Amino acid sequence: YLAGMGTLTAGLAAGGDTPGVSNVSAEYNGSSWTAGNNINTARRNLAQAGGSPQTAGIVFGGADPPAPATSAATEEYDGTNWSTVTAMPLARSGAGGLGVQTAALAIGSNTGPLDGTTTSEYDGTNWTAGGALSQARNNAIGVGAGTQTAGLAVGGGPNPAVNAAVEHYNGTAWTAVTALPGVREKLGLVGTQTDALQSGGSTYPASPGIQNTSFSYNGTAWTAQANLGTGRYSHGTGGNGPANYVIGGRPLNSTTEEYNFTANTITAAAWSSGGNLNTAREQGGTAGTT
Repeated sequence: YLAGMGTLTAGLAAGGDTPGVSNVSAEYNGSSWTAGNNINTARRNLAQAGGSPQTAGIVFGGADPPAPATSAATEEYDGTNWSTVTAMPLARSGAGGLGVQTAALAIGSNTGPLDGTTTSEYDGTNWTAGGALSQARNNAIGVGAGTQTAGLAVGGGPNPAVNAAVEHYNGTAWTAVTALPGVREKLGLVGTQTDALQSGGSTYPASPGIQNTSFSYNGTAWTAQANLGTGRYSHGTGGNGPANYVIGGRPLNSTTEEYNFTANTITAAAWSSGGNLNTAREQGGTAGTT
């Protein structure tokens, strides 16, 4: 329900559900979170883009009180304050977001039965219509990654038909590509069209519900990666393909997890020579640290 963006060492989170709609924001330095200035419109189910650098985030849409009112509000972050800018032409809740502050996409919506295929493009000043999604993506929170001309959409609703559909965007049109190994909505997704990481999500209303799995994507195929320590959905995410974080989500929590792909990858010259034993032997013992 909250927006997460930025990188593993310069993350940014805003809004969400505490429970109750929130207007707070916070910055992450790779080890701890500190309070930032509030967004102007408290909301949950909001979408985001940018945040890399941390001084250039953007949030849009969401649900603000009194529920179930939806919002078209767009706000930009300059590293200190949030400023209200041009609103989206369509108020929407549960949309996905991707791109940067000056070239963002809003994907799908919970607003109405036809809005799940809607794409809107933002150029840093104005919103315009983009190409329609092939697959409706209500409850699309977190399903977007990449750039405005090389976008990636994964999973989403509409309920109860949660899907695994994946599409690429070229700046004009969406094209269906290899599906995610399992259906997901309200999932985490970071990275680019050819180097992305999906985390968590929900299979609601189908069993088993909350997911702790993650998958990497190379632009063609999906590969299983390490599980989250805490299964979650509607969580905030930030980072890129090899280095990412997740924050909060449902079940309601404040935990942060970091993922570093290189820690699980054997690379050339990872070992270097040490001094030889005096006596050659087999089945030896090991002890100590690196």
